[in-house]
Amino acid sequence: MNHIQSETKTNANIQPDTHSEQKRDKVHTEKPIPNSTDNISKQSISKRTDNYFNQKVPERTSINSIGMTFVLIPPGSFQMGSPLTEKQRKQSENLHSVKLSKGFYMQTTEITNEQFVLFLNQTHIDKKWFSINDGYIKHYTNKYTVYPKYKRYPAISLSWFAVDAMARWLTKKEKVKYRIPTEAEWEYAARAGTTSPFYYGDCLTTDHANYNGNKPYVGCQIELFRNRPIPVGKLNRPNKWNLHDMHGNVNEWCFDWFIRKYSMKKPCIDPTGPKTGFQKVVRGGCYKYGANECRSAVRNRFKPHFKGKNIGGRLVREIE
Repeated sequence: MNHIQSETKTNANIQPDTHSEQKRDKVHTEKPIPNSTDNISKQSISKRTDNYFNQKVPERTSINSIGMTFVLIPPGSFQMGSPLTEKQRKQSENLHSVKLSKGFYMQTTEITNEQFVLFLNQTHIDKKWFSINDGYIKHYTNKYTVYPKYKRYPAISLSWFAVDAMARWLTKKEKVKYRIPTEAEWEYAARAGTTSPFYYGDCLTTDHANYNGNKPYVGCQIELFRNRPIPVGKLNRPNKWNLHDMHGNVNEWCFDWFIRKYSMKKPCIDPTGPKTGFQKVVRGGCYKYGANECRSAVRNRFKPHFKGKNIGGRLVREIE
């Protein structure tokens, strides 16, 4: 993977945005089209994964100094975006082949309140890049603390800059590169070899993910609407690579600036998006969104200094 340079200052091209979210697509009643390629895809990626893990590579699971667990994601190729047959797809999801040439570690869960507080108490991050008005974290006598009940909840109201600053802090602390995942890395890891709308198939249930169950995917049943984040990994339904909550719970920042359509320039190897832009990509959907907005291919975006109560993040760590 090409070395990715993190950004610490707001790009000069950033302009005010009157729409912080894309409009939700209307729900149709057609039954989803079964995807006959899933089994083949899962078998082929399983073979590639086993071959990769049988080589002399770093450990498959790693826990860092502040309790973040990371899993090794193997290199590989995949179809990024969605096919024309996928219901409720968006024009920004144009399907194209992507190759990730190097493996990487990805955090198994979203950043938790407990982990973010450890970071806050050891740094002097600008307070404008995050908010503690959600009631989970408090600040008293120059120290941040998190209420015990909310330690394992995802840290929310984080701007892109807050997540980037945490990655930079960990890089300096542990002498190994941490960063925000690229959009391609995020989707590749979320899919884990699948080509269906969700890792779990053509429907998403609230046993799988924390989303607005009142807005099911096309042809699927109405589910529970919790209307709040839940502790990371609580549902215990990870994907093949042991990644939790890649669908729903909270939106997750990606490294890339948003572009309305992917570049179709070939070959597409280790893409990092355009060099400048106005908004950063967010992925995964959240507890407020309907199932359609939690699909593996869905792309949303916000200005990088936006601190929504439904936005958090997870980190990747490069292989030494």
